[in-house]
Amino acid sequence: MKTHQTRRTSSGVSQERTFQEYLAVMLRGKWIILSTFIVVLVATILVTKLSDPVYQSTCKVLLNTSELKGSLFAEASRSDRLQNTVQNELAILNSRALADTVGARLRKQKFLSSGKEDIIPVIVPLKDKADSSGLAPLDLVSGRVTGAIDFDPVRDSDIISITARSKSPREAQLIANTFAEAYRDRNIYASRAKSRSFREFLESQARDKRRALEETESSLQGYMENQGIVSLDDESKRMIEQLASLEAQRDATDISLKEMQNTLASYQQQLPQQETNVARIVGEASDTYIRQMQDQLAKLEVSRDMTVVQNPTAAGREILDSRVKEIDAQINALRLKLQRRTDDYLRTLTPEGGAGDAAGYLKTVKQKIVETGINVQSLQAKKNALNEAIQEYERKFDKIPAKSVQLARLQRARLSNEKLYLMVEEKYNEANITEQSNTGYIEIIEPAPLPDSPSSPKTLINLMIGMFMGLSLGIVMAFVKEYFDVRVQTPEDLKRRGFTPLTPIMNMDPEIEKLGRGDGLTAKDKGVDAHLITLSFPFSSIAESYRQMRTNLQFARVGQPIRTLMVTSPAPGEGKSTTACNLAIAFAQTGKSVLLVDADLRRPTLDTKFTLKKEPGLSEYLAGKQPLNAVVQPTRVENLSVVCSGEIPPNPAEALGSDTMRKLIAEVVEKFEVVLFDSSPILAVTDPAVISTMVDGSLIVVSSGKTRAQDLEQASELLEGVGGKVIGVVMNNFDPHHAYGLSRRTGRGRYSYGQTYYSKSKGEAPAGEEKDERHPG
Repeated sequence: MKTHQTRRTSSGVSQERTFQEYLAVMLRGKWIILSTFIVVLVATILVTKLSDPVYQSTCKVLLNTSELKGSLFAEASRSDRLQNTVQNELAILNSRALADTVGARLRKQKFLSSGKEDIIPVIVPLKDKADSSGLAPLDLVSGRVTGAIDFDPVRDSDIISITARSKSPREAQLIANTFAEAYRDRNIYASRAKSRSFREFLESQARDKRRALEETESSLQGYMENQGIVSLDDESKRMIEQLASLEAQRDATDISLKEMQNTLASYQQQLPQQETNVARIVGEASDTYIRQMQDQLAKLEVSRDMTVVQNPTAAGREILDSRVKEIDAQINALRLKLQRRTDDYLRTLTPEGGAGDAAGYLKTVKQKIVETGINVQSLQAKKNALNEAIQEYERKFDKIPAKSVQLARLQRARLSNEKLYLMVEEKYNEANITEQSNTGYIEIIEPAPLPDSPSSPKTLINLMIGMFMGLSLGIVMAFVKEYFDVRVQTPEDLKRRGFTPLTPIMNMDPEIEKLGRGDGLTAKDKGVDAHLITLSFPFSSIAESYRQMRTNLQFARVGQPIRTLMVTSPAPGEGKSTTACNLAIAFAQTGKSVLLVDADLRRPTLDTKFTLKKEPGLSEYLAGKQPLNAVVQPTRVENLSVVCSGEIPPNPAEALGSDTMRKLIAEVVEKFEVVLFDSSPILAVTDPAVISTMVDGSLIVVSSGKTRAQDLEQASELLEGVGGKVIGVVMNNFDPHHAYGLSRRTGRGRYSYGQTYYSKSKGEAPAGEEKDERHPG
């Protein structure tokens, strides 16, 4: 049991593989790796050659952030704004609405060039999928365009690359450029939204004011013709002119007030959804002192305007100018005071926050709302002041003589509408210019060129990927095969499982054929079994391996040499009998008296190998029919005797486990220095387990690449389970070429030093042994 415990402990220590073992796995599976590599590489070449060429064309657009300076978003943290802007623009580029626009333009263009030779492939309809125009439906074209386009922001810049792919180089160029143009036009339209809204509002106001002016002019002309009145006196004219000027200013202020209120509403909509209450609170916030100063400022401005329009005589011009300068000084001082008060008020409503995050953006929006709200209040105060001044002039107006009142009213209305119309017309022209001058912030800096070579398939890259994938897949398959391969292949496999490997024995057949060609004599010519290689070719590397095994067994137990040894294997056909015979010959060549017993009473083979009589043998001795001297047969090998199996008994296990068997072992130990038992396969029958309890130790023979690891484990457990002692494991039929994946010469070199050494001096026997004159080898 001690040996079994030692094996398990050793197994627990030696589980990890070394680099050389991993290399050996790959070399063993080199044909799998090579075949997988070739298959994947050929498949890659076929796919590459059979794939249609795809052309790629790239257009680059610039997000001109300098055009965003006037926008609300640009006033927050610059890095965050730019990052968000790029992300927003990418979302717009990926939108279905823009794809529909591009699809509609392509459908409208229809042909790749003006020559009208080739229709754009992306708009070609499928079977039974054409619309009334004979083209693919818009939703299908949009889907195709979306699948053929990619957008990639250039790192550390404000540039976005628009890349289109197509089997036609012209179509790739056309799609990329059309997408860029549609994107730019959409940006221009969106950038002009605010100025366009204001221009449309002024346009409608100008039409209304022109219509009102025409109506008042017509009414004035008709009244003057009917009443025969030519004009009013100078004082009435001056009063009407002042009143008309004030009314025009009031109406213009009312227009500006509506514009500012719309601006305020747009700012409030830009706050996040969770800040709607903040927008309401900030929008309703007011300061009484600011309101009072706004009212005073509005009254001073109206007073200055009324003073200017008095238009006195030259004598009173100096006094008028002095009065205007005095009012301007008061206005400037009040404006400065109002600005300071407004700044303090803004700081109380929008405290300092993080400038580089959402808090900074939120603060900017709140500040805009407050500033716009204050401007709305200023315009409202100015409008109220103008209304008060108009009411005062209307009281004076009522004092005009009754006959001239109607004429004065008509002239006042005409003059007011005329001034207001001219003012609105001027603002309309300014708004129109502002709208047209806004070209957005998208600039096409590099139109898509016509590609002259396909972008895919990339033959070289595909081949490199195919080679890498083929090699990787082949290695993976080799390791998978190794993982599922439960057979022992190398002595290292035995060590890793906790067994003690003895000298591995290489495959004899090719070695025997090679050795026979070398000296011109076959084993048959020498009159021995070819597989008794320690006898037929004593100077071979395999014979040296048996001698090395013999040496290992001699010193396996210090101070207590092994006298009796059983040789078995997990399953039939693994070379246990050949191992037992060659090991017995190797012991005999040292001059020790050796007895080899054929304890395989199921399928005995020793009589054939040594050309001996099968009967009488072991079974006759165990049955009490023959004495020991009658069953021991000498061989042509000096110091080696053999006990053949004899007649196969009906109950081998009972015979081998009898007291007579124990008596046999005790008797032969007294006559022979080494006794070896060739037993049956232990997984097939229980005979070896019975014998193992009577001998000093047992050898388990496994066949490299054939014996399963679990069979070896089970064989060892069966022997150790009954108290047997497993001295070691012999790996038979070991082929370094296959096990390590090396060449024949390299792979066998580490196991053929003996042959190389002896070949230099053929007449010299192995160290410590006498030369066999009959078979010098």
